Amino acid sequence: MNIISHKVIIIQGPLMTFGQGPNNALNGFDTSQHIISNIKNLSKFGFDHLLVTWRNDWDQHPNISKSISENKINVLLLDYPINVFDPDHRYKHHYSIRKAIEYLEEIPYQFVGKIRTDQLIPAETFKYLDSYIDDKLIVSELMRNNDYYVGDFIYYARKNVLIRFLNSQIKASIIHPIIANNIGIRYYLNVNEENSILFMIKYLLNSSDCRKKWQNFVFENISLMPEVYYKGIVWREKLIFDVIDRILFIFNEDLNQNIRSIKCSQNRVIYMFYGYRKYLTRVAKVLLQKV
Repeated sequence: MNIISHKVIIIQGPLMTFGQGPNNALNGFDTSQHIISNIKNLSKFGFDHLLVTWRNDWDQHPNISKSISENKINVLLLDYPINVFDPDHRYKHHYSIRKAIEYLEEIPYQFVGKIRTDQLIPAETFKYLDSYIDDKLIVSELMRNNDYYVGDFIYYARKNVLIRFLNSQIKASIIHPIIANNIGIRYYLNVNEENSILFMIKYLLNSSDCRKKWQNFVFENISLMPEVYYKGIVWREKLIFDVIDRILFIFNEDLNQNIRSIKCSQNRVIYMFYGYRKYLTRVAKVLLQKV
């Protein structure tokens, strides 16, 4: 691949996406135009790029693959990880980013980021990332009244910081059934080297100490996208705030104004029950597809 920079953005995900959340595409969404447009915007600010996707997906959608190849996009094709049951893709997501970084290991990138194949990112967002020099991990958003929730649309950090974060996520087991909370809890436990069982007991009891530790952890380890650079994201064919409710989420401006915007879930036991019901429904759906 052509090397022009000390920073690279990994574009991660399938070439044809369907979704499992609030913005599903029942007939599939062709991501090629989003990928091509994002790379054009990345080049304006001196970013290298690498598209990482699944070999099976590449072979199943030859028209999209052809479009990607004709635009001379740097591509890494991966096989699905074996012996890992991953019905909601939380493992495969972070596994593929980590594999992309391994593929780029010999290139001395200082900063590495990740975006999705099915999201069109405004050029101004890449300009913001280009100016970032902190040691914290940028994530796309946190959630009000839901501590340990970490949004995964965008990651960006120094290479060593992102690798540590990814290593905390590549686990076959789950700690929390909600993907975003599982991400936050795993990263917190990795950095603080806490026992997961003891932590979850305190978490489910709505421990104020648990909440305060999360607030401190965020300020020491996490940076957020400013809303102005987030609101222009197009997810498949919709503006991001036409899909999610802005008032539910926390961006950089919110953190700077008030740390107390990060509060605990009102009832974590009920929230976990809801999460497991959703997760087990997904498990059943995946198993039925294999029958």
